[in-house]
Amino acid sequence: MDWVTGMSVDKAQVRAFYDESREGSHGRHTDAFEQEGRRDVIVSLLKRIKLSNPKALDIGCGAGWLMKEVAAAIGGDFIGTDISPRSLQEASVESPQTSFIAMDAEAHALKSESLDLIVCSEVIEHLPSPQSALAEMYR
Repeated sequence: MDWVTGMSVDKAQVRAFYDESREGSHGRHTDAFEQEGRRDVIVSLLKRIKLSNPKALDIGCGAGWLMKEVAAAIGGDFIGTDISPRSLQEASVESPQTSFIAMDAEAHALKSESLDLIVCSEVIEHLPSPQSALAEMYR
């Protein structure tokens, strides 16, 4: 159920929308200036935390450009997730050494307390139930 409209959401339609949006995008939905700025802020914040070789999850990684940049900057073992299998295919080409899982941000199968870090950029505002996703991230 969408938290704003109260209408039910068909996850298959959402997945199809994001798969179709990958066509011709080459992993870029926003301009390079905006992406670089977001990456710089995220990397700067994560460097201040000073995690040592974190086990990290990027929720809604899309084609994986941000995850690749963050992993290069701070190290660690990253897993990329997205609702769109097509996005994950692109990401696996760009980062073949990384694990990718097609999953819903609101209900994942990862073990509780198994991660040191979760990155979730430009995702929350697209979710029908951000509260559910945040609860999943917290556990």
